[in-house]
Amino acid sequence: MIILSTISIILFNTRIMAADVSDYYKEILEFDEEGNLLMTTHDKKATSKITYKTLGWIIKRYDAPLDAPGQKYAVIKMKYADISYRDDPSDSAYMYCYYYGDKQDIYLAISDANSKWQQILYNYGDYVYIDEVMTVCSNGVPLGTLTSDSSNCIKYTGEVYYDYEGISGARNWASKASLLTHFDKKVKYPSMVRAPEFAIREGKGNSVEYKNNAVAIGTIGSNELGEEIYDVVQGIPVNEGLYVKAVADSAVYEMRFDKYGGSALFPVKVITTYHFKWTDYYGVAREEDVKAIRWYLIERAFSYWRVGKFTYKYLSGIKINNYAIPGGKYQVSGLSGPDIVLEQSAGYNNHISISSYTKSIKVDGGTVKGKNGLRPSIPDEDYSDVAEECVGEYKVWNDYLKIGSKVVLKKAKTEKAGTNPVTFSSEDKTFYKKGLIIPEDRLNGKNYESTGTAYYTGYKNGTVYSAEVQAIEPVTIYTPVLCESSMNSTNEFNQSIAPDLSMNNVVIGKAFLINYGCTGNHLNIPGYGYRNYSEYVAVSQVRFPIEIYYDGKLYSKMTWIRIKGGASFVVPVGVKEGRYTYEIRNIAINAPGGEQYTGAGYAIYNRSINSYAALDTGEFNVVGRIYDFKVRLRNEDVWHTVGNKDKNGNKNNSQYFMPVEINNSSVRFEVTTIGGYADTNDSIRLYLNYYFIKDGERIPVNIYRRNDKECTILGDYLELSHSQMRCVGDKELIKVSSVSDAKKGAQIWNGEIDLSGKLVVVGKGDYGKKVAYNKLKSEILKGGNIIVNADIYAVDAGTEELSYINADNWKKGCCNMWNKEGFDYKEGFIDGDFLVGNVKNAEREDYVVVGTH
Repeated sequence: MIILSTISIILFNTRIMAADVSDYYKEILEFDEEGNLLMTTHDKKATSKITYKTLGWIIKRYDAPLDAPGQKYAVIKMKYADISYRDDPSDSAYMYCYYYGDKQDIYLAISDANSKWQQILYNYGDYVYIDEVMTVCSNGVPLGTLTSDSSNCIKYTGEVYYDYEGISGARNWASKASLLTHFDKKVKYPSMVRAPEFAIREGKGNSVEYKNNAVAIGTIGSNELGEEIYDVVQGIPVNEGLYVKAVADSAVYEMRFDKYGGSALFPVKVITTYHFKWTDYYGVAREEDVKAIRWYLIERAFSYWRVGKFTYKYLSGIKINNYAIPGGKYQVSGLSGPDIVLEQSAGYNNHISISSYTKSIKVDGGTVKGKNGLRPSIPDEDYSDVAEECVGEYKVWNDYLKIGSKVVLKKAKTEKAGTNPVTFSSEDKTFYKKGLIIPEDRLNGKNYESTGTAYYTGYKNGTVYSAEVQAIEPVTIYTPVLCESSMNSTNEFNQSIAPDLSMNNVVIGKAFLINYGCTGNHLNIPGYGYRNYSEYVAVSQVRFPIEIYYDGKLYSKMTWIRIKGGASFVVPVGVKEGRYTYEIRNIAINAPGGEQYTGAGYAIYNRSINSYAALDTGEFNVVGRIYDFKVRLRNEDVWHTVGNKDKNGNKNNSQYFMPVEINNSSVRFEVTTIGGYADTNDSIRLYLNYYFIKDGERIPVNIYRRNDKECTILGDYLELSHSQMRCVGDKELIKVSSVSDAKKGAQIWNGEIDLSGKLVVVGKGDYGKKVAYNKLKSEILKGGNIIVNADIYAVDAGTEELSYINADNWKKGCCNMWNKEGFDYKEGFIDGDFLVGNVKNAEREDYVVVGTH
């Protein structure tokens, strides 16, 4: 506020006339912006010796008489040098009188009258009320004089008037109306406060310097830094990743940053509108909106950084050499280095900007009520807090320096203060590359040598020097392979009478798997030990001492077969049953010769660095099959199967199932075998059992055929010889080897059971093979059903090898062909029940007839 008052006082020393020539012919009453009073009156020219004259003015604070309570007023004595006249160009009987009241006289008079009033006018301006002080002149001689003293009271002598009523009634004037222009004038006195100007200052502060000199140390490791899997000195496989790390001084540099700072003063105009309400001296209710203008200077500080000095030499390339690295080396050369971006500018105008600045703001000052018949005054209030909100903080930005990906000096705009330079210390720079995969063509070897070079290039000055990369480890390549295998048995199809369930059993014609694992123990060094080594296997191979089917192709014995995944094999028809041993191996991906590798191999894993193969073996037992038992009555054309499934347990197309209802006829049957059952001393055995069922009870019986008075027992044993067999070969079976072997390896057996004639059913007993009918007559069973049950075996050179029912081993997970082929166990039938018939009384003779109707 002191600054503003000083400016106003200086301005008072300059006299300024606001009226121009265009104002000469109209009435004016106003203060110019400096506080000078400009007044124009329009009066009739005097035609007599009696005239009136202005002695000065009275400037009142309130629109009320001078003696009204609380009234303040200032008396301004006329300086006649400030009066000029002009004739009215439109009426020569009238003239314009121009008065000029000096601002200094007015200001001092108001100050003498009331300093508070003067301060309000000075700060905000306000309306004042003006009356002229007049006297009467006779023949040009004033009849009254005006003086004023330090108390600003009106001092006069003679005839003096200071209101319209007084002067208008002093004489009989020709134009009293003209006198109205001299009194009761409401005029706006201007505020003397002038808008302050923006000011700013700036200076240089402290500096920051960084310096560094340049050495290179390297390393080669496996996988990723800090997550090494292998010790590359002891061994690492091909196809594994290496990393290369070079630790070196990042650069040779010298840089200095200078800090600049200062502050600025922002002028803010706060316009406050007050609503005045009062009852004036005359009892009239008044309302008025009054604006007050206040100026504030708001200070905002700032600081920012500039780059004072900058030189730089950067790490421009590196090369690491080793046989294990792709191409024998890893090299980056001709680098442009770090990219260096340097932006510099001088002067604060290039580094600062105010975030927001509202030069003027309007505020509602509310209602101000007057007292004692006086118009209210503008309150003395402080709106600096409002002004503070009009000026935001400075947005500042530094010079800019970016070295590589590191911004040393940020340019981004910040509030008040620029970001300090980032510490650019002499820490080492790491040159790092991972994922250098050792090529598959690299041979195993110990301690392949490592060397390296680091290059430094001066910024804008070319190559400075190269440095040896020291302490790089050698690399040992050792590709591990491991092989452990297992075979799954196909026991669900195993019909062996005495199966060795401790070993692998493979059924001819049924697929079996060889699972070859690559998991196990290798060398006891980092990254090896117990783990899965399949990723280092180029090829897995297996060979058998027999012909074998794999992936739809037949391979001859002792042929290495390339396999993948869980390998599924089928022993073809024609292979002899018995025990065999397979061999399996895994060959390393970097083996010389690849799949045709002929070098040394070791059991389970390649325990020598010079070996590229791991081996394993396994024993297995080849087992044959007996299946597809079928029955046909002689007087019928259809075959009845065991059930609604085929030999593999899949649904078949048959509509006729066992047990078959017999009707006084012989029964033909067939059964198929696979394996070595084509020799002359091989056979099929059927053990027949007969049962009588009545009222839910099943009892063993003998059946006799009656021939007149003698009965002959039906046999309970049947053996099919070589002559009752035919070899079927590849026309009826899918998995076969050579035609000759196939014909020997698959057989169909044919047989017949005669149930025709007059049959007699008696309970199981020792009646003999032939017996007189009279001895059996009392034992004959009638009114029920008979069932014929067969237990079937494949016989190799007199030894029973395969069983159709195989009841005991079925409980151990082996095959019961009755169950496999979908036999229907309803109505109490059991495995082997293949014929059924009614036992009825004869009409005329005392024997039974077996039949279905």
